[in-house]
Amino acid sequence: MIETERSKRWADLLRKEEEAFKKASNDSKEFGPARRELLAREWFEALAMVLTEYFRSLGQPGKGVPLYPFPGAAIGRAAGLAEHFAAGRIPLIVQDINAGGHPSRSPPERRDIATALSYIEHARAARISDRSFIKSVTEAFEVDRSTVRDWEKNRGEIFRGLTITPVEKFPSALRTAGARYKTNRETRPP
Repeated sequence: MIETERSKRWADLLRKEEEAFKKASNDSKEFGPARRELLAREWFEALAMVLTEYFRSLGQPGKGVPLYPFPGAAIGRAAGLAEHFAAGRIPLIVQDINAGGHPSRSPPERRDIATALSYIEHARAARISDRSFIKSVTEAFEVDRSTVRDWEKNRGEIFRGLTITPVEKFPSALRTAGARYKTNRETRPP
């Protein structure tokens, strides 16, 4: 019973990845940049789910290892992307992801910024004794006040799937997140 459910779930993941790829790779001019970006992101998300699930199945002895069928088409598509990158070319499907201007924040970046916003929230509620809490955040993250305002304005997007950092984790959580944020920003390509 469990193996049948697992097989159905696997088949569903493979089907969704293939459908998402077909939609995203459609070079039809009927879609605007925002729609193409959404479709490309949906495909990358589906591809990540397939590859992650297959990789996990390799390390689960006794659970139908590895999953069947082999995700050859998905791996082939991922390999195609790698070939483009190795040749110094950016495939159209990747170009579509950043069609709207600047890229979305990465999950680690969102987590660090959420820590900063948690600190601000706790300080405003007087759960942290820091009358210069904005300055504390700007110094820890080496950003200006307008950046912090932008984070506050985009709080919903930043906290998507995350929870507020507990007050007892501060101030060390702020220092750690700030240091990680600065390091990641310094190593990010221009």
